[in-house]
Amino acid sequence: FPVTIGKVKAHYHTKCTETMMIVSGLAICRGQKLSDGDIIVLDPGEVNDIEYLEETQVISVKTPAGGDDKVLI
Repeated sequence: FPVTIGKVKAHYHTKCTETMMIVSGLAICRGQKLSDGDIIVLDPGEVNDIEYLEETQVISVKTPAGGDDKVLI
């Protein structure tokens, strides 16, 4: 899905692993620069502080899916 430029509210998940693939665009997450084709995997408890530096297409999968395990920081 397309996302707009900017930083998401830092958060982590208590139960799910979050896997994100940058289809196109540019972002930074946990100090790592991400661009077309890059994949980042965030295990439960790891902070997602992604910042989209330009309009970016992302595929994001959470496993297990469902539930309300998001904790804002």
